[in-house]
Amino acid sequence: MKKHQRDISPHLYHNIPQRTTAIATYSARLGFLAQFDQPYLNTQRTNPQDCAPTHVKLSASTSSAKMSTPSDLPPITVPMSSSSPPTPSTALHVLLTRPHAPHLSHLTRLTSTTAGLDRTLMLIQYTCHLLSSTLRTLLHRHLAILATRFAEKASTTLLPNERVIATFPAPPLPSALASLASSTAAMSALASDVRTAMRLVGLLQMWAWACAAYTEPDPDAVVRAVTWAQVLVNTAYYALEGPVYLAGKGVVRGWSEERKARWWRAASMCFGGHVGLEVVRLGRVWMLRQERVRALDNGGEEEKPGDGVFVTKEDKMRALREEERKWMTSVQINAAYAPLCVHWSMPGGFVSDTWYGLLGSWAASLYIRDAWRNSA
Repeated sequence: MKKHQRDISPHLYHNIPQRTTAIATYSARLGFLAQFDQPYLNTQRTNPQDCAPTHVKLSASTSSAKMSTPSDLPPITVPMSSSSPPTPSTALHVLLTRPHAPHLSHLTRLTSTTAGLDRTLMLIQYTCHLLSSTLRTLLHRHLAILATRFAEKASTTLLPNERVIATFPAPPLPSALASLASSTAAMSALASDVRTAMRLVGLLQMWAWACAAYTEPDPDAVVRAVTWAQVLVNTAYYALEGPVYLAGKGVVRGWSEERKARWWRAASMCFGGHVGLEVVRLGRVWMLRQERVRALDNGGEEEKPGDGVFVTKEDKMRALREEERKWMTSVQINAAYAPLCVHWSMPGGFVSDTWYGLLGSWAASLYIRDAWRNSA
């Protein structure tokens, strides 16, 4: 309520229900009638400061009536509203107060690492490529339908061996499809460009991988040999991709288009070699896992030396199931990468744009799922 109504006791109008008229009639001894009318209160208002001022009407019943002070007035019992004021429902309020902060923190952790950001951009790249290819296919079909209808109508008026060339404005739907296809293709190219720029420091990662393979070698000889072979082919991949990428951006001068194409194909072959070696490593890991499973089937509990903690068979089987899940994810990713590596290594490629986007999106979604689980 407004501050200028100081001559009325606060308990007379505090918590007055909306759309309600409170009438207080006092005895003739007091000599006056106080009537409070609030016709301007709106049921949609929740803040008392938003309500219209209360209108006060005072009428004297006799000329000899004696005015009473606010403290002399008896309290008026007014029904209390049981409904609490609703929370503001603005878009900003909903955006900032809804319980999605954990998901936002999780997404921030995912994209704050180089690998997580690369996986996210990979998903954007191949998804936009798939969307662009699908939109272009729809556009071509729609234009073919329009051309067929036009030819059918024009054929009735043309003479034999007569041709007609017509130019007319594109309808709204084909224009929208063409615009959206171009936008998604540009977004895919941008994400690919950013990912390639991030791989310019890949040789440093290969150095760290070589140090880890040397200081902490795998106990199995086959896995150890495959790991070193992967370090070599990936080092060659980064050594080839970096210069040709910089040449395409004009940083390295004097490269012909033919030379750039050869280096791109050579880098793709190196990446294909990594995929092939990964298949060999996964096969060997599966064989070692089967041996561990057979050993667990013949044993019971096992004590960890130095800890005094017993690791049961169920615990070890649970760990093996988690390893199997990661193994299956790696198999699917490399199965999606294998045809793409062959496609990149060939001068003209052999995979259509739709399959290109589909295979890349499949691998990217598996990467994102695994990275999301690891960053929880």
